[in-house]
Amino acid sequence: MGRTEVIATERHQAIADRELGPIAAERGVDVVDLILDLALEEDLATQFRTALVNTDEDAVAKLLASDDTLLGLSDAGAHAGQPLRCRLLERNLLGHWVRERKDLVRWSARSACSPASPPTSSASPSADGSWPGGFADVVVFDPDSVAALPLERVRDLPGGADRLISKARGIEHVLVNGQPIHSTQLPAGAALPGRLLRHGRALER
Repeated sequence: MGRTEVIATERHQAIADRELGPIAAERGVDVVDLILDLALEEDLATQFRTALVNTDEDAVAKLLASDDTLLGLSDAGAHAGQPLRCRLLERNLLGHWVRERKDLVRWSARSACSPASPPTSSASPSADGSWPGGFADVVVFDPDSVAALPLERVRDLPGGADRLISKARGIEHVLVNGQPIHSTQLPAGAALPGRLLRHGRALER
């Protein structure tokens, strides 16, 4: 329970994102009692999260630095209202692991965005999902400022259901199939130039 933190709260902002173990020790109470007290004070609206794996950043750094590591993470939105706590990709890769972690200084922004993969000599997708004649998505960012912003809970799903989002800073432009869909100077629009993928292949419209 020591790695449990408050994630969603209105009344307990002073301890948000702090591990509850040290807070319980400061208050001289058991962690379980602290959780119950916090939840009751907020009519059970307080939400908590617990880190389960990859909690040692030095160990994670070794994983990221390995030539055998291929980054990838998705559960296809199955848990849109719950935070990811594997602590491998929960922090912004380019901002935290590449820019801030000094032991990953040999990583470049380019290598972080493009995992190493064998040369593609056929129509089969490579490890990073690219293939000859495929469609290119381009992200232009500032390596000195790119970062993931704090989690926000929004209620924009059918029936008012909530989900967690994390906006970014330092992303200057995003182009899909050569068409800009996001820019610091481009207003939000309805451009949908992307293609739905099935088994690594773009479906025909």
